[in-house]
Amino acid sequence: MIRFEPSKNKAWNNQEKKGVCKTCGIIFYCSPSDKSVYCSRRCRKTAIQKICKRCGKSFMIWSSRVKRGRGIFCSKKCRDTKQVNNCFNCGKLFLRPQCLINIGWNKYCSKKCKDIKQKKENHPRWKGDEVSYGGLHDRVRAQRGRPHKYACADCGNQAEDWSNVDGKYGKDVYKDFQPRCRPCHRKYDLALRINHA
Repeated sequence: MIRFEPSKNKAWNNQEKKGVCKTCGIIFYCSPSDKSVYCSRRCRKTAIQKICKRCGKSFMIWSSRVKRGRGIFCSKKCRDTKQVNNCFNCGKLFLRPQCLINIGWNKYCSKKCKDIKQKKENHPRWKGDEVSYGGLHDRVRAQRGRPHKYACADCGNQAEDWSNVDGKYGKDVYKDFQPRCRPCHRKYDLALRINHA
């Protein structure tokens, strides 16, 4: 038990431990067996003094919040203050909050500009002709849409898949792929394998 005055209990006389709180510096008394270094639960959380990156004002924050990545700004106002950035695509000036700049959202003024700048060869993950099977089908869907919009090239029913024409997986999404229903797609692929074997 922690007290801010010495106890009147005669059994504890001259044996009480006198401590100074690590957080606030207040002198407190506790039993000889108590190992406390804080005067209260609030001080036990150990607030840390930090300096705001935006305004330079010092503020107190719990150490547990600092461990979770907080404690950079003193208030929401400072955190959400917007900064001026140049768009990498159109060069237009735009405002973006610091919290979004911290995660890298400060390059483009809009999704439209990002899509224009990072299209095909300019995209950081563009593989060109080294594209995988799934990536090639994604390109077909992006340029021609889903196969459900089309009729099957063989039977005329609603298509379910994009079927490769010659088994070589060329890069032309209009010449090298046709819409087919699932049964026709299986038959067509089986015939291709037999012909190539």
